[in-house]
Amino acid sequence: MVGKRERKAPAAESQQVRLRLEYRELLDDYTRDVVQMCSLARLAMLHASRAVVGQDLEAAENAMTESDKIIEIHRRCEDRALLLLARQNPVATDLRQVLSYINTERDITRMGNLAKLVAKVARQHHPEPAFTADVMKTITVMAEACDRMAADAGRLIAAPKVAQARELAEADEAVDAASRGLVSRAAGPQWPHGNRAAVEIALVARYYERFADHCVGIGRHLIFMVTGVRPEEQELEGLDAPELERRFSLRK
Repeated sequence: MVGKRERKAPAAESQQVRLRLEYRELLDDYTRDVVQMCSLARLAMLHASRAVVGQDLEAAENAMTESDKIIEIHRRCEDRALLLLARQNPVATDLRQVLSYINTERDITRMGNLAKLVAKVARQHHPEPAFTADVMKTITVMAEACDRMAADAGRLIAAPKVAQARELAEADEAVDAASRGLVSRAAGPQWPHGNRAAVEIALVARYYERFADHCVGIGRHLIFMVTGVRPEEQELEGLDAPELERRFSLRK
């Protein structure tokens, strides 16, 4: 009996190794899908911004298309997540990765929806400019900041780093400041362009602000993936990147 058990052990170990390799391959495929989703969200907002600033109808349509592609990949990722959670008992780091990706997908999907909303504003005004030249300057600043944040978020999904993920929150402050400035100007007594323009400016400013907020959310999910510190705890604890890395080493 002992001999039979010993002969079965190598086969069982081989099966376990094979399953583990398959699990890692599936997880790598999941990572590539989430990275692609983030790239599409960035591209969608880039097209939407070009549509608003340049009265480019084709760019508006492209923003819609890219946003729809995000939804398609998101559906595939939902199946991946279920398979990864059900296939075998994941270790803690794998479980955090899957949970982080599930939340990251939600942020990215909303980023795509926000790009679609910006594109719709441009399309409604075409071929006329959506806003005045001075407003366009501020929107361009917000659009460029959001583009950089989305690019950084995509790189972090592919290669998570705590310090860089935390920097997304700092970049978000510039977008928030620009948004507040636009809304304050449109709501002020000296605003000469009417209520409709004021409302549309406030909405578009909010779309960019929320887009940037979702980039920050992605960073927080990735910090959780690396360190195990939940997003809602990260600000409360006020931990710097080295301390977060140290805590993670203790949790492995």
